[in-house]
Amino acid sequence: MCTVLTFSGQSSIIPQEFSPFDPNEPAIPKEINYRGQTVVGFDLRGTDMLCLPQVYELFLKNMVGGLHTVYTKLKRLDITPIICNVEQVRALRSKNAIQPGVNRCKLIAATDFDRLYDDCTNTCTRPGRPPKRASAVEEWTVKREKFEGSLSSDNWGFLLFSVGSMSS
Repeated sequence: MCTVLTFSGQSSIIPQEFSPFDPNEPAIPKEINYRGQTVVGFDLRGTDMLCLPQVYELFLKNMVGGLHTVYTKLKRLDITPIICNVEQVRALRSKNAIQPGVNRCKLIAATDFDRLYDDCTNTCTRPGRPPKRASAVEEWTVKREKFEGSLSSDNWGFLLFSVGSMSS
């Protein structure tokens, strides 16, 4: 018996003895206390595997653009979440870790999520890209200060003369 797993967008057929989950073992969800929150997941050979959509909702939703950004970061960090089987998805749904209509889910090791979380909260994680732009308010404040600083009393006379001659 073999199991098909997806790594980096490619399917790999792996012998059953290397499969992450024993298909004969019942999918019993486990409540895990993680970063002060209760997260649903599974124990995989002694490793706590967290429900990725649930930890995204709890910890990352307000920090990143969306799940697409999370998957991009996972790929860059070389972290491959494990795809849940049907029984695991049902078990996660029964614990309200995922919404009723969801039929796919991935699990991530707590240690891997720690790396992902650090990457999302660290401002220096834009390799090869410039820093994000300042907010529009900050930009206009800097531009206004620069403009006002360039105007001296000599420039005001010229500016008033120019405006006065335009209105005549």
